[in-house]
Amino acid sequence: MKLDDLKLFVNVVEQGSFAAAARALDMPAATLTRRIQQLERDLDVQLLVRNARGLSLTNAGQNIWSKSQQKIRALEALSSELHDDLHEMAGKITIAAPVSFTNNVLAPMFFEFMKQNPQIQLELLAEEVGSSNSLSFHEDSIDIAFRFGEQKDSRLVARRLQGLKIILLAHADYLKAHGYPKEPADLKDHSMLAIRKYDQLQLVNQQSELIDIALKPRMFSSDGAMPLNAAMAGLGIVGMPESVALQEIAQGNLCRVLPEWESPEYDMFLVYASREYLPKRVRAMIDFIFECWAQRAI
Repeated sequence: MKLDDLKLFVNVVEQGSFAAAARALDMPAATLTRRIQQLERDLDVQLLVRNARGLSLTNAGQNIWSKSQQKIRALEALSSELHDDLHEMAGKITIAAPVSFTNNVLAPMFFEFMKQNPQIQLELLAEEVGSSNSLSFHEDSIDIAFRFGEQKDSRLVARRLQGLKIILLAHADYLKAHGYPKEPADLKDHSMLAIRKYDQLQLVNQQSELIDIALKPRMFSSDGAMPLNAAMAGLGIVGMPESVALQEIAQGNLCRVLPEWESPEYDMFLVYASREYLPKRVRAMIDFIFECWAQRAI
């Protein structure tokens, strides 16, 4: 049995005749009659009886019509709702990203998108940088995520945004009190503030010398804003993405430490669930993000 044939049957009953239903459906009456006959064969039961007064329902036809019409209307309403969800610039977009990266880099872009699209609602979820326990696209209903490093889930689309480097920062008061590190090995004698529980720091210089430094962070947090704020309070040295760090340096909040050294480049990806069947609002946000990146608007 085809659902479309059942919908035709309901339409015939509601219109009161094959001719009226055929006109309403813009379908040849002969085709409509053939489809209803096929439905009766599929169900192995007679649904309609033609008589001098038009059409009448058999007992089986009455039973099927009464049970199917509400379900068909519900399916049509759901189909319309899904169509609107896919094609309207309205509704919720759920985005997962590291907190400090959202606050310092992404927020202005999100605000501009919301100004341009007043019917859009954004839900922002905090995600731990580099964690193996990333939020689930399915369980957390995520539309878009900003993630670092290679993405192992082949079911997700990962498009590279750019490479990011980590540079070291500290408050001038801390450096005056504890001295300026002259080489990476000096960091072991300093108070280090870390995102997550890192016990090792990898740095590279312009001569491509790569060095691993063992660390015992005084503070570590899954929220990147916390170590950054601790550094501003003069509690130690913190590593931050270059885009965040340069902003703090320009504002005079922090000083760069070991300026000739930085981390190797880490790839940052924009990740989403599918290239097909993306709601219009999600596709628009993805395009907007890449447009902002290309124009260096963030």
